[in-house]
Amino acid sequence: MTNRHYQDPDTVPWLSARNVEPTIKARSDLHPRVLDPPVTSTTLTRLLIQLLDNDPTTIICNSQPNTVSKFMTTDINNSPAFNMGVRGLCGCTAIVLTNPNAVYMAHFWEDLSFNAGGGLTADQNFQNNVINFLSNGGVGGPSLVQHANDFNDPSTLLIVVSPNYRRRLLYNQAGSDYINQLVAHIQTTLPAATNLGPWIYPYIPVSSGTTNGDLELDNTAKGRLLFQFSPGQVTGAEKNQRIYFQTNRIFDAP
Repeated sequence: MTNRHYQDPDTVPWLSARNVEPTIKARSDLHPRVLDPPVTSTTLTRLLIQLLDNDPTTIICNSQPNTVSKFMTTDINNSPAFNMGVRGLCGCTAIVLTNPNAVYMAHFWEDLSFNAGGGLTADQNFQNNVINFLSNGGVGGPSLVQHANDFNDPSTLLIVVSPNYRRRLLYNQAGSDYINQLVAHIQTTLPAATNLGPWIYPYIPVSSGTTNGDLELDNTAKGRLLFQFSPGQVTGAEKNQRIYFQTNRIFDAP
């Protein structure tokens, strides 16, 4: 199996599919996709809150109480600009598959997908809400299999955002490595995607349902994942694709 690339929570480095350059950060008075230095975490947090909480055109990938997925093409000649993301990650897992032509994002709720409940074991819930969903889809969106032809290519990258408790992935503690199973299933579905990575970004979740935890989720960048597409590189600071996780830019590609 392809080696997994782990990054320390809250100190996430930037991943480029094609070239490496110093991190470019946000300036609050610019269009969200035209990002120039200097930056502060405050300006980036403001941007993420605006796009994920207050922009009705943003495609939100966790608005239902079940597994949710979204698919969009990223053809620079035919696809419109768009934002897609997840907010309120506080124990859930999200994946992003991206290449120059398309993006697939899925959000898996922690309690529904990785824990026992509803009379089922954790393994059964994982099979139903993660593996079966990626194979067959559901009310929350399309399956990965449905769009396999869009991603079965060496240019495809896989990014996994998953919680980390005491510097150990939650889903490994029960003895079943669900992240390994998730990645292996995607690799089997996309055998020609030989450079998937995957790139795994653990995060330290805040406690939702508590005053302090809810305030952090509402007013900070914590628990926020944003994918942006812009059809054409207008300036040196604007990229066709860009991914933010919390206050870090983890990916962009021309």
